[in-house]
Amino acid sequence: MEAGSKQASAADNVESAIRTRVQRATVQLRDNVVLYRRIQHSLVAPDLKDYLSDLLNFSAIRTAGAQAELHRVAPGEVDILLPFRADLVQQHGYLHAGVTTAIADSACGYAALSLMAADAAVLSVEYKVNMLAPAQGTRFLAQGRVIKSGRTITVVRGDVLAFDAQGDARPVLAMLG
Repeated sequence: MEAGSKQASAADNVESAIRTRVQRATVQLRDNVVLYRRIQHSLVAPDLKDYLSDLLNFSAIRTAGAQAELHRVAPGEVDILLPFRADLVQQHGYLHAGVTTAIADSACGYAALSLMAADAAVLSVEYKVNMLAPAQGTRFLAQGRVIKSGRTITVVRGDVLAFDAQGDARPVLAMLG
């Protein structure tokens, strides 16, 4: 019985070692895929900012007449700047929550797209928004950041900051998608 116990223990050790190696290889493969996507995108679309600007020109934000523009683009990070416009406010004179949500959603989507293959596309599948304060200011900055880039789903965080005339910022919206 003791010999059989030793064989079972040895088999368990081998199985555990194999499982650990497979897990490490999976993590390394996932990291390599993300790196490959970044390199592939930079080779096919060397100017990511121009590509995302073209997308922004056809988005609902531009269609509605808002003058949003890409402010900053980096792998996994996109900022969209929107100047205040009186025709985009709600009944109390604050920038409408639909507008702040739209620029946050676009910044997050473009941030996710920046880590994908050049022929990939993005589509929001879910997001949670918290309005932190009334959106009052002279300009608004939506910041989209990738938290985790996956094979089919990418998790992002978005923030919208409102800037006053002196340039001081305060957060007005937080998004997780």
